[in-house]
Amino acid sequence: MTHIGVGVLGKCPFVCVGGGFMREKIIEVLAELEQRENIIILYACESGSRAWGFASTDSDYDVRFIYGRHWRERFTVQYYRDVIDGRKGRQETSAYIRQLSKDYDLDVNGWDLVKTMELLCSGNLALAEWLQSPIVYHQDMYVAPFLRTLSTEYFKSKAGVYHYIEMASRNFQQYIANVEGDVIHKKYLYVLRPIYACIWLIVHDTPPPMEFQRLFQDPTVDTYIMSHTRYSLRLETEKLIAQKMQGDELGRGERLYSLDAQIVFWLNTFKKVAQKLNVHDVSVEEKGKLDAAYRLMVGHVSERIEKENKYFCSSLKPEHVVSVRPLTENKIVASKNQFEKQGRIFVPKQKEDTML
Repeated sequence: MTHIGVGVLGKCPFVCVGGGFMREKIIEVLAELEQRENIIILYACESGSRAWGFASTDSDYDVRFIYGRHWRERFTVQYYRDVIDGRKGRQETSAYIRQLSKDYDLDVNGWDLVKTMELLCSGNLALAEWLQSPIVYHQDMYVAPFLRTLSTEYFKSKAGVYHYIEMASRNFQQYIANVEGDVIHKKYLYVLRPIYACIWLIVHDTPPPMEFQRLFQDPTVDTYIMSHTRYSLRLETEKLIAQKMQGDELGRGERLYSLDAQIVFWLNTFKKVAQKLNVHDVSVEEKGKLDAAYRLMVGHVSERIEKENKYFCSSLKPEHVVSVRPLTENKIVASKNQFEKQGRIFVPKQKEDTML
């Protein structure tokens, strides 16, 4: 159940999903990371099987988040890492995240806002999935809608198809094709989901939903499958999902050779289809407008950090969350002037080393 609330992260309104110990623990972890790293978490959601809709009794939690730092922290000659996880970065934070995995089956990974914008510009589908996750633990009510709008505008079908082809191929080779003896049946779902996502991209030309059920139960997707093969991919998918949700994470069994053949067929089909899709390169003008959007969000983050009450700010209002691509330079300048008069964000002035 989704509800609006104010929680550990402070007074900035956010949406959190569900209840229970783990949700509260995740909110606590996000607040701890804000303190340790001196960041503002702008968006946090569930990824993986819990968000996809086929979690088993002992599935872990895959928490993904987007964070921002004060603009001054970008001006450094030291190595600037744009990811927070359990592998590298500040030793204490990485150790803390690794311990969460051991104690709570909690996998935590976050991207800096600048990395987020770079990936958004390239049409990254992983980011698009995060932003439409059905399980949201925290979101800045001004930045998160802004990012969703941008991710839709800069979506690229061709890049998306290749993204999911690579994901399905990698999982199939690693967990099925190159395994001797019995295989972990849940891994078939990690191959089938990107296959369905490819079909969704081809027939709908929109980012695929994160929920697996919406993918394989879509009538248009089903029609496309049946027009290429008589094999009931949907029936096999439903069986595997039921098996995973009723069993444990490590359920093994014999390889499903008829399904293997279908996977190979679809991967080969997608490679041919992808070659015919149009390529959309982001123009210099569009990149400039993304830069303007990025500066607005950095100003919002910086102001929140500078406030005595770090967690509340109104630099971005819902009415500012609009399509960025159609904006003219005059409109962008006018918007900046309006913000400057209200004193709500940093606006660059001539010959001064300030930031938006």
